[in-house]
Amino acid sequence: NVPFAPPDGIPWVRFNLIDGEARHASSGTPGANVVRHVGIVRIQVFVPTAQGEGTARTLGDHVATLFRGASFAGYRFSPPYMEPVPSGVADGWYQMNVTIPFSRDEYL
Repeated sequence: NVPFAPPDGIPWVRFNLIDGEARHASSGTPGANVVRHVGIVRIQVFVPTAQGEGTARTLGDHVATLFRGASFAGYRFSPPYMEPVPSGVADGWYQMNVTIPFSRDEYL
């Protein structure tokens, strides 16, 4: 919720947390019922168009390495994958997304 102007000629990333549906993963006594929450973390990598896909993929690989096999504060991350954005270039920026599925359990 803060205005942002991309830096001139410098790659940058945007972090998005996208929640999915929750479901009961188990049932039992109070405190042992598991509700599993799933979703994705999407890191959008932006590079100046002159730097192209190679630079975006290199930065995306660095991002993927941070999450590969990781577990933070109860969040378990599945293998990341990269996908170029179909529109490719907008306003002088080439975009590549790194998507990392996650799950976390809540005990009720």
